[in-house]
Amino acid sequence: MSLVIPKNTPIPCSKFQYYVTGDDNQTIIEIPTYQGESEYSHENKQIDHFTMNIDPRPAFEVERFIVTFDYDANNILKVTATENVQGGKSESRNINCNNAQMTVDDIAVAQARARLFGDEE
Repeated sequence: MSLVIPKNTPIPCSKFQYYVTGDDNQTIIEIPTYQGESEYSHENKQIDHFTMNIDPRPAFEVERFIVTFDYDANNILKVTATENVQGGKSESRNINCNNAQMTVDDIAVAQARARLFGDEE
């Protein structure tokens, strides 16, 4: 998991992260999107997930991707995955973050876990 848009980042904003395939002849990449402050995905709230089909590459080739996160003032997060970084195949997903916000209870539980466990996790 990668932290892409840190807490208190002014909006609108656009951030990106590079990723590579992890398996020989990989035919799909999965792009889960989380909301939260923990460095561990299981402690954050998954707000979306989509997959992108890719052409398989032989063992000696690594496919590189850029995933861009555009967050606007209307609370819409657009996640775009682009193959080959240089304008290859691209797929996008719009996420309405108004429907994905953590509840007050979710935030309280996350804060309590952080106080309780600190850097142990």
